[in-house]
Amino acid sequence: MEPTEDKVATVLVVEDNEGDRFLANHYLTSSGRFEHILHAEDGRVALDLFEQWADPNRENPDHFPPDVVLLDINMPRVDGFEFLKQVQAMGLPPVRVVVLSSSEFNEDIQQARSFPMVKDYLVKPLSGKTVTKMADEVLGSR
Repeated sequence: MEPTEDKVATVLVVEDNEGDRFLANHYLTSSGRFEHILHAEDGRVALDLFEQWADPNRENPDHFPPDVVLLDINMPRVDGFEFLKQVQAMGLPPVRVVVLSSSEFNEDIQQARSFPMVKDYLVKPLSGKTVTKMADEVLGSR
């Protein structure tokens, strides 16, 4: 789906914490800059969405692939780093990822930035200003 000139078509929020998902949804919706906001409660659910999209026999999931993935790092089942490894291994068209984590550890920041698809690393909490900046960067890179 092509975004309109002033809106990003789709963002996928990959976050295990319900409160953080709610906050992300609030800021993304309030900004008016995103047409579709998808949620995955962990990396496994997000990987399932990408695997369905990559399957040549798929019924294409609505609004996929996302223009940007807002990704938490510390999650059960499949964490953010494993998600990044597996998406990279799928050989899909480039995916733009913004990491949103509570971790300020330099090791986590460096590991995340080692993936070419990671365009930014933000420390929680998300804010309206951050969402606006993210939308501007996504739209500016078209």
